[in-house]
Amino acid sequence: MQKILFTITFLLIISIHRSEQQGQNVIHTLFGDRDKTDVVYYGYVDLDKSEYTILNTLNTDDVGNPRQRKYQILPLTYDPTNDIAFMAAVNNQNRTILSVLNATTGALLRTFNSIPNGIISLQYDIFNKKLFAHTETNVDNVTHIVEIDTNAGSFKQILGEISGAKPTDICSYCPICRKYFFVMIENDHFTYLAVNTTDGGGISWRVPINFAPLNIRFTYKTFIMYAAFVNQTDRITSQIGILDRTTGSISKVVGTISSRENLLATRFSAFDIATSTYYISDVMRIPFSRGISSLNVNTSETKRVTLPENNYNFYAWFIKQFVQ
Repeated sequence: MQKILFTITFLLIISIHRSEQQGQNVIHTLFGDRDKTDVVYYGYVDLDKSEYTILNTLNTDDVGNPRQRKYQILPLTYDPTNDIAFMAAVNNQNRTILSVLNATTGALLRTFNSIPNGIISLQYDIFNKKLFAHTETNVDNVTHIVEIDTNAGSFKQILGEISGAKPTDICSYCPICRKYFFVMIENDHFTYLAVNTTDGGGISWRVPINFAPLNIRFTYKTFIMYAAFVNQTDRITSQIGILDRTTGSISKVVGTISSRENLLATRFSAFDIATSTYYISDVMRIPFSRGISSLNVNTSETKRVTLPENNYNFYAWFIKQFVQ
């Protein structure tokens, strides 16, 4: 009972503030240019003006080459206390590079090249100030959840081992219950897992789910896991729903991103905890355009911002949010 009361009290005093770069409503991103293979851009997309801003240009010799990534989403996570971002990419020698960036300027602060295995995803615990990763191993379909020493760039401890499942980059994190959530493919179906990042680690649950998620986003304000998915009835409608781990299904659809056949939701997403808004990238086929759709999970209100035509491709997203 005391633990429950503490959690409720803790939630009540959390004040979350969305960072606005230069007074703008933005999503921070790592992205590249299809015609330039040796650089990575760090910047943001202004959702009010529908434009990109490049804050810094990073060399792939220094931070690795996102084009060589095995999974669609490049590992990227944000530390609001120190205003830094961690990213991971493989260099041309097939070594994993963990890079630390100034999240305001994009300046490269530090790199580590001692990570022994490929990193599938990264999550930063904003309350306990720890960095975690889902990593590959030398054995097929065996992965680890590990804590990374941010001073040395090495593994501190292995918190969980998952075997018999193919990894994906679909993941989220709860800094209050201290669990790393992720989705894997097991026996031709998707499985929803959680690994403890405290008390010695260990797998909390491993539940088959009956739909194919595009991405998942957990909000610790309400302890709800949201998932974006394509409705399997018509295979056209893109929706956001609440993932129920007891049944492995969507317990409630909170809104529809699109029901148009020519508008396809993609894997890139971000969640604004302050405004309860789920952002997801999309592609309109006819006439062709790239965009970002948003859905308020409380009101089901949706918007779409069409992005300007260019050669840019997203590698990863995050929203800068500060907890006070």
